[in-house]
Amino acid sequence: MKLAQEYVMALKMGLSSLRDEYGWDIEKKATILREEYEKAMDRIISLKEGYLKAVDKANLLKVELVELFERYSLVNSLRTEKI
Repeated sequence: MKLAQEYVMALKMGLSSLRDEYGWDIEKKATILREEYEKAMDRIISLKEGYLKAVDKANLLKVELVELFERYSLVNSLRTEKI
């Protein structure tokens, strides 16, 4: 009976050790995944900011072009009236 108890105790200790190691491995991998996720989110935010700046610049250029075309059209209409 004593041998059986020792066997059970050794088995429990071995399983406990495996459980602890497995839990630590999962925690380590979760930390790595969390760090990768944060890096990816930072990159996405950076790309979004760059995209929004590009859209703002494009909108400003559009406004400037519309103003130039309006001036050019006005100048052309004045020239044709003088002729």
